Amino acid sequence: MLARKEQNSSGNPLPELWISEVLKLLNTAYSTQLKEMDYFLEFYGISYPDELFLAVSVINANNRSISPTSMCLSTDLTPKQDVKKILNTLVDTLGILLDNFFSKPDFQEWQPTWFEETFKKINFYYKITREDISLTIEANKLLGDF
Repeated sequence: MLARKEQNSSGNPLPELWISEVLKLLNTAYSTQLKEMDYFLEFYGISYPDELFLAVSVINANNRSISPTSMCLSTDLTPKQDVKKILNTLVDTLGILLDNFFSKPDFQEWQPTWFEETFKKINFYYKITREDISLTIEANKLLGDF
């Protein structure tokens, strides 16, 4: 399961239109780096009753079997929160993490456990792993967890 918190439900993927718009934005912002380093991006978003999960994976375009670098974000959701503001802040945060990744050609700054942070008055958690998010999602589907 990708969620940071223990969940009783499998979560719902965020709307495909929104996912594709964010992915297009990230691909445009990092097009030079992606081309120079032969990488591509995958972007994911899942909502749970009390949590929002976003992740971007940086994947080797020449060899998919090389473990990607995945940057995962999670935040708690409550009924009174402005979800659009939270999503925008989390996407901005992913941009900061990607800036850091692309600024260091030999990036090795893994944070495999959830680390708490605050940005633009939004409390969230992040981790940076070598997990292939797409494989985790497929495995969860096979296990009936998604």
